[in-house]
Amino acid sequence: MIGQFAPARSPANLRLYAITDRSLFPEGAFLPAVETALKSGIRALQLREKDLSAEDLLALARQVKELTRRYGAWLFINDRADVARIAGAEGVHLPESGLPVGEVRKSFPELLIGASTHSLERARRAQEEGADFIVFGPVFDTPSKRAYGPPRRDAVRADVRERRGGGADAAAGESIAAAQAGGGRFLPLVKGAGGIPDPMVSGQGLDRLREVTRAIRIPVLALGGITADKVPLVLEAGAFGAAMISGIWKNPSIEKAVFDYAQHFVGGKLL
Repeated sequence: MIGQFAPARSPANLRLYAITDRSLFPEGAFLPAVETALKSGIRALQLREKDLSAEDLLALARQVKELTRRYGAWLFINDRADVARIAGAEGVHLPESGLPVGEVRKSFPELLIGASTHSLERARRAQEEGADFIVFGPVFDTPSKRAYGPPRRDAVRADVRERRGGGADAAAGESIAAAQAGGGRFLPLVKGAGGIPDPMVSGQGLDRLREVTRAIRIPVLALGGITADKVPLVLEAGAFGAAMISGIWKNPSIEKAVFDYAQHFVGGKLL
């Protein structure tokens, strides 16, 4: 058994963890988009709509739960274990600044608990307090997570080498990293112009992800700029799966987006 997972609750559902943002859709398009993602193979969905009142969140959660039930997927409610219980969701997802995992575990023992973490210390704490899995990030650049800062110099170097295989581009990445470490201002180079893409200099990096996966026994999902082509990088760094927002919902074809992500798992299936 991994964490709180019973035999009937395989953590394989967590390979791709889709996090919602209904602001990306015109009125009336959100639920159809969710159903498309579920129909295409998403088996874990976090309802993260922080602007809603508890009453409105519960109403939406009940609608989404009908869809996840139809497709055999798990539903997690962001930050509201009470809403998760009432809506019949499988779990709750706790932000790092939210309620302690241990307190939620005591009061809601039937729920699976995911926890967002941005450091090894917080990841260890979440595991010790009874989290079933953690989401760690941002690994690569993502506008909503830039507050967690650029990666350490070694993380930038590792990312560049992973992507470019060393050589001139790696050297360019190391020069940028050195500028960061010294507090200097730099302009990220543009892909295709002899440089490296912005995501390689703005997230926490693969080294930090690897640090966490090596120290944590429960599943670790990588978050932050995880496009389909980066899934092999985070899996090699020890991640159990990937968590996405824009990678799924901003794609012109949600069905194709899920397919592209799924290709990196066994036989193209989320196993």
